[in-house]
Amino acid sequence: MVRRTLALALSVALAFSSAARAETPDNPETTADLRCIAVAFAMTADDQFKAVGMMVMLYYLGRLDGREPDLDLAKKFSNPEGMLAGQSLQDAAKSCGEKMTARGKALKDIGAGMIDAEKAAQATKGT
Repeated sequence: MVRRTLALALSVALAFSSAARAETPDNPETTADLRCIAVAFAMTADDQFKAVGMMVMLYYLGRLDGREPDLDLAKKFSNPEGMLAGQSLQDAAKSCGEKMTARGKALKDIGAGMIDAEKAAQATKGT
């Protein structure tokens, strides 16, 4: 199943390619986020990974919109030749997942801290 998904993701990434040379964003984070959106888009083509792919796509779209709100995504994805240049699809997917996992852990830790603070406040009120 993983091979099928990776093959599907690769075919989607290659389908985005064209003979025209794509503009390369100046910001390497933008390039990485565009790669992650391409990987996420490929994931949405598989029913098993559709929901996860949408979540990944929205996360990276938010990163892009926060950094470069006027970025022309249609233009970037119309000629994304070299989007995975120097990086395999598996490496891109792993990198994207690691970023999301780190941010998710940070949010989980914040939530746990808030719960602990509330419990402490309730315990103080009870004494």
